[in-house]
Amino acid sequence: MVELNHSERTMRAKIVYYGPATGGKTTNLQVIHRRAKREKGFDLFSIDTAQNRTILFDLLPMSTPAFQNYQLRFQLIGVPGQKLYAVTRKMLLKNADAVVFVANSATDRWNESLESFKEMIGFLEGHGLDPATIPTVLQYNKQDLGDIVDLQAMEEAMNPRHAPYFLAVANQEKGVLETFAGALRATVSDLARRYGMGKELSHAQNIEEWAEQTMLFTFGVLKFDDDGDYVSAEPTKSGASSSAPEPAAKVVKVRTPSKKPAPAKAQTVETPISSEPARTNPPPLQANSATEAQPAPAVATATAVDDNLLWATVSAADEVQDAFSAQAMVESYAEAAVGLADHISDLRDQKDSVSRRAADFVVVSDTMKTLAYDATADAHGLLEQMLRDLAANWEAAHAALYISRPDGTLDPVIRHALEIDPFKSAIEPNAPSEGVAILDAGGRVVQMRGEEGLLEKPIKRVGLECVGAAAYPLFTPIRRVGLLTLWFLQGAAALSLAEAEHLDKVAFELSLGMHVVSDVRGASWKL
Repeated sequence: MVELNHSERTMRAKIVYYGPATGGKTTNLQVIHRRAKREKGFDLFSIDTAQNRTILFDLLPMSTPAFQNYQLRFQLIGVPGQKLYAVTRKMLLKNADAVVFVANSATDRWNESLESFKEMIGFLEGHGLDPATIPTVLQYNKQDLGDIVDLQAMEEAMNPRHAPYFLAVANQEKGVLETFAGALRATVSDLARRYGMGKELSHAQNIEEWAEQTMLFTFGVLKFDDDGDYVSAEPTKSGASSSAPEPAAKVVKVRTPSKKPAPAKAQTVETPISSEPARTNPPPLQANSATEAQPAPAVATATAVDDNLLWATVSAADEVQDAFSAQAMVESYAEAAVGLADHISDLRDQKDSVSRRAADFVVVSDTMKTLAYDATADAHGLLEQMLRDLAANWEAAHAALYISRPDGTLDPVIRHALEIDPFKSAIEPNAPSEGVAILDAGGRVVQMRGEEGLLEKPIKRVGLECVGAAAYPLFTPIRRVGLLTLWFLQGAAALSLAEAEHLDKVAFELSLGMHVVSDVRGASWKL
């Protein structure tokens, strides 16, 4: 189930890739991982055999551009298709926010796809998820084979609700990103509708615009041509192939022995065991099997049979219990493995966050140091570059640095991609400046469009595309220095409380640096 935090504006959702064995689920995730830009640093976790057969799952945690200023993270999970891993498949469907069913279009494998689809429907219902309403995307894979099922027949069998479907040849990367984009659209659209994401925004973001931005951000892809090939946002260099980029990030593989284990004791018992999907408790024995459930006379049987057959005296009830215990163990292993992989992904995110925050302090420190020690340095140029770096680090489209003048006014000496001064009203030019009021109050103001506060009118002045802003007073114990502002557009994630507090520290470092520089440079310090 989605993890949604309205106050921090964060969302985490789970998309499960389901389908028959060797249908292309792992290939889909491998292509998504491979096509992602290297700097995104997504890791693909696979637990498989030496023959590359998935036995627990494939997991690809990834983030996308924000939607309605919610920071988005997704778990893409590929289930194992082999029949003996039904328990694992059921467990992985638990709390799914969307499903992508990858069908094998080959005529001789179509029944396997149908069986897998019916199994998925049953497992969803078992988890209390409605197959008729959960966001679903179908991919009819292996369209390059000579003998495939007719599209209309596939649609009639699997898609009575007319969910989005895509034709694919996953091992040639055709149809994979289209399917993924369709899954993202379906998932985010459903969650936004159910949980009211962005309902307070007067200029809500369009889901299609967001999906296009996501594909460009993640894969550098603008669209797909008629043949299903990717059209890159940047021209391919001469002699380079656009269909074979370098891996975006590492693949973390956990290999298990390919040799089959010795048969378990229970396999020597001929008593039928229920073939129903995983259950938390063993089914009650029927009245006509009561005799079988009683312990056999151990002494007589043991003396009458060979040592290799002694296990035949074990009761059927014990054997059933053993089977369910084994299933529970497999489920526990799978849950633990998913949790561990997601934790590793969280650690990567934390590492990236620490690196980004450290970069803020470095750019401010280096700029102030250069201005303090090099009298010939271009102050305006250095501050403009510093402001540009800070804005890029926090996905702010606009930024401005104000200097406090002796008469108490604020002068926007550096503006990054900002044509106007948001604190000046064209209708009321003599109205009090909200920027001066923020500096007088002495504390940061972080605000979203539609919220009441000192940034409400400035956000509107920037334009409809501006959905939020942050303003940080710059001062030291003995001097008012100025104001630092960041302005956010659609697609940028809102600042979390921890991020806002971090920028408080950056603003203080900038305040001290500018105070020192103004004292060192004296009359030459003019902006």
